This record gives sequence, C-alpha cells and structure tokens, in this order.
Amino acid sequence: MCAADALRLTVGSRRGCRFRPWDYYVVGLVKLARLSRLIGLCQSLDIRNTPDQLNKLRGCTVIEGQLRIVLIERTNHTHFENVSFPELREITGYLVLYRVRGLRTLGDLFPNLSVIRGNQLFKDYALVIYDMESLLNLGLRSLTHILRGSVRIEHNDRLCYVDTVDWAAIAPQGTTNIVRVSIATLRNE
Repeated sequence: MCAADALRLTVGSRRGCRFRPWDYYVVGLVKLARLSRLIGLCQSLDIRNTPDQLNKLRGCTVIEGQLRIVLIERTNHTHFENVSFPELREITGYLVLYRVRGLRTLGDLFPNLSVIRGNQLFKDYALVIYDMESLLNLGLRSLTHILRGSVRIEHNDRLCYVDTVDWAAIAPQGTTNIVRVSIATLRNE
C-alpha cells in the first residue's frame, strides 16, 4: 500500500503505513519520468493499426530508443493531412516504416528530424522504409546524420527521387545501404 501511496506522490504515512526507503526511489522514478516527458524525452514507440496512435509522438523532441510505425493499412492520404511532429529532432535507435497506407511524404510528418543515432539497429539498419505503397517522396530535408547502421528503402512502388540522396554521406558507417527504385516507378518517369 505504501508503494501505491508513493506513486500518488504522497509523503509520510497517510494510511497508517510507514514510508519505506525504496518508496522514495519509486517517487524519484515517477518524477523523473514526468520530467522527461515535459522536456520532450520519449521512450521507444511502436505505432500501429490506426493513425490516431501517432498522437503518442506529441511533444517528443528525442526518442530514446526506436520508432516503429507499422501496419496502418485501412487509411488514405486524408488521415495524414495536417499531421506533423516538428518537435522531433532525434531518434537514438532506429526508424522503421512498414505498410503505412496513405502517407505520401515523411517530410510533413517529421520536418525537423535531423539525427538517427542507431544505438539499437533493426537487422543492421538504422532507417528502414519498406512496402509503403502511397509514399511519393521521402522529404526528410533535415536528416543529415545516421551515425550507425545502414539504410534500407525497398518495395515502395511510387517513391521518387530516393536515388538522388547521397546515403553514403548521411550514413557513413552503413556498409550495406539498400536503396531500390521499383520498376513501376521507372515506367512512370
């Protein structure tokens, strides 16, 4: 019961229980978590199934860990209009986008994302953009550094201009950057 009191940030023995030393530790962790969120530090996020889940990104300037946006398939481009997270500047792990229908550009979603650190990798990759059938361009104008890991951009039928990016300069540690332009895109040019 005292730990529950600690989580409510009470002090002392309000309900007849003594405040134990580890209760102060729990109070400190709760306060630290709240402070981290206030200054924009967020833990790893797994966003899936509905575009409403993207609201978990509100207020995040740094994601300590990975960001996975996957399997949002029953949507169209109108679900992503006016959805933007300009506060997000850094991801310490990796970024994976997989089967997000209706999303046309990442530039509107993450206009100020500049660094992907790659402290944790997804199968040796820090950036994976795979099977995004509505994606027309990346638009990640601010992305200048992928500090560790490679880039994999594949099976994005409508994606253009991806081969104009110097991925070796952005991800110099990446030994196996895979950027494939689909045949459907080449036929449309």
